[in-house]
Amino acid sequence: MVISQFEVELRSALQSLSFVESISFYYNNEMSIKGKITLKRNYVLEIRFTEMDQKYSFTLSFTLLLNNERIWGLDKDN
Repeated sequence: MVISQFEVELRSALQSLSFVESISFYYNNEMSIKGKITLKRNYVLEIRFTEMDQKYSFTLSFTLLLNNERIWGLDKDN
């Protein structure tokens, strides 16, 4: 998956949800992106996606924060 495609699909899926307050993405380089989704009630979802190559290898992580403390996380390497 191409980084820009990941951002477009994720933004599209999140922007219609009533509990999402803001969405921002930051490109670390052409192979890595970090997203910050601010939710209601002091929750924040942080997402990181890094491509290792164009077809098969990537790292994906999700972290849910409440009042700046991690309460849940998931990391996936392919």
